[in-house]
Amino acid sequence: MNVLVVDDERMSRTVIARLINKKFPFCTVTEAQNGIEALATLQHGKYDLLIADLNMPGMGGMELIQILRNDIAYQNLPIVVASIVQDKTIIVKLMQLGIAGYLVKPLNIEAAQQRIGAILQSLKQASKPEANTTIKQNRTVTKFAVIEQNIATRLLLMNFVGDRCPVIFAESENELARLIPEYAPSHILLGEDPNSGLNERQMSKKLRDQFLEHDLFILKYSNLDYPLSDETPFFDAVIQKSDNSAMFLEQLLAKVFNDRAPYAKVLHLLKHLLVNSLREMLMNLSPAFLNQQPEVLERGYIGRIEPDGAVRYSIDVYSNGRYKVYLSFEGRQHDIVEIARKFIGAQNVASIEKSTLVYSRFLSMLADRCASVLARYGVEIEHTGVVMKPSDMYDYPQVWDTAIPLRFQPDHECMLSICLRER
Repeated sequence: MNVLVVDDERMSRTVIARLINKKFPFCTVTEAQNGIEALATLQHGKYDLLIADLNMPGMGGMELIQILRNDIAYQNLPIVVASIVQDKTIIVKLMQLGIAGYLVKPLNIEAAQQRIGAILQSLKQASKPEANTTIKQNRTVTKFAVIEQNIATRLLLMNFVGDRCPVIFAESENELARLIPEYAPSHILLGEDPNSGLNERQMSKKLRDQFLEHDLFILKYSNLDYPLSDETPFFDAVIQKSDNSAMFLEQLLAKVFNDRAPYAKVLHLLKHLLVNSLREMLMNLSPAFLNQQPEVLERGYIGRIEPDGAVRYSIDVYSNGRYKVYLSFEGRQHDIVEIARKFIGAQNVASIEKSTLVYSRFLSMLADRCASVLARYGVEIEHTGVVMKPSDMYDYPQVWDTAIPLRFQPDHECMLSICLRER
């Protein structure tokens, strides 16, 4: 796999080249001093990844990227920008040009390793020549089985997967072999099994031979983030052990769920980790404002409502793209006022403006909780605040929309909706 590093500073090129050569030995690094030299280099070879600075003499990184994106041969070339520039206007323009990542100089080595590594590993998996590998990579995860003896690690894995699919744990290869016929897992993550005396390769071969009809997708839980050359026949992918939550989640999404969309991480967190915890938050936070605890209804959606008194909060996030997460508390205006009265413990609410202030406080607490969960998994939070123009949330392409319907009294139904929209 070939990587081209373009930077007029020799030391910057050396740092990136050493990082790649040390961590990703399957890569060959070529260097160029500016955009002009990079274009000439690209014409004489095939490159899988381009890492470029912005400010360079002769031809800078922005001009280089624009030229490449206008050439059909390089429209899909993954490009990572490594620059001291932090102007949001420039970064937005680069995102519109489809760059794969942006690293701020001086480089954070760990962040650079994660971003570059994630791209290289996804490219490496995509380049496997076997046709059946492509089919297996695209297969939907129905059940995820894991050999893991440590309880803390089990809980951690369940937390990462959330409710996306059932997770089945076994302490040994023998126990897993007994569970496979009953639960029929589609994907298996093999860790160490000190009881059997078999290593991961031997366990993989034994399971494949024993359950040929299941066509298992087997991953290795490893200290490395790539398979060794002689491990390819045994494992479809490798998950690296890591204490970095963002890095580990990205591996799960790409290698287990085959989810490499720019918004994959944000969407996974919202749909499979955050919604259920929001239900618990509502039950815990509401008594602080409301004497009567709300009931979370079984129905998944009660319909879009547009009352004058609705309140919306937005969380601006960045994860391989810029998105807005909208929290919206909605219901009939009469219900909004009545619930607001109970929130603040008042006999009467004189105006909808007063109830709006109460809801704003309530939603700001939920928004802070949401932001903390997203940030824990490496989603950058740029801004949180009340939406001044509710119509703005409909000006962006919608990625996902759900709602948690609530009942405060038999005739008072409202809902908290969560929307993810591109911007």
